[in-house]
Amino acid sequence: MTIEIREQGSKAFFKEVVCVLTQHRRLLKHPEAKLRDTWRTLWLYLVLCVGMLLLSGGMALAWGPDALTWVALTLLTVALVLNAGYLVMFHRLLRGLMERGGPARLTVDENGVELDRPGVQRVRMDWSTVAFLRVFRESLCVLPTQTGGVCIAVSALYAPAVMEALKECGATVKVY
Repeated sequence: MTIEIREQGSKAFFKEVVCVLTQHRRLLKHPEAKLRDTWRTLWLYLVLCVGMLLLSGGMALAWGPDALTWVALTLLTVALVLNAGYLVMFHRLLRGLMERGGPARLTVDENGVELDRPGVQRVRMDWSTVAFLRVFRESLCVLPTQTGGVCIAVSALYAPAVMEALKECGATVKVY
């Protein structure tokens, strides 16, 4: 069965896909686990690091720095840089996914699932390489058994059509 996808996809959809990609290993171990908002977590850590850095720096200026203060300032600076780096990396991934979005064809048959974005990308996964399908708030994701593998994601609006196609082709893949 072939499903035509005509819309680009919302920013919320692509942000959710980035969260799924960053938590792929965790989801393989616990398929029904709640999807964490990686974006909000990184922003929270960034704000906490800045706050603690300012507090520690202010205390160092007021009372004079000692060796432990320098260690704390160094570690907070490293944590701040790492969180900012991850946030920049996630924004690049988000931008890249949004640029590749657009019209596509999702094919579900007895051999596997394929997402074809004409002129951009074509991804095919055999059922033997699919760990499971999971429907999230904004997306339906086909997760591979191997970490680092390609994840196929479409809008959750297509979940009923995909479930119908799975029944028609007789695929024995788990759906969460």
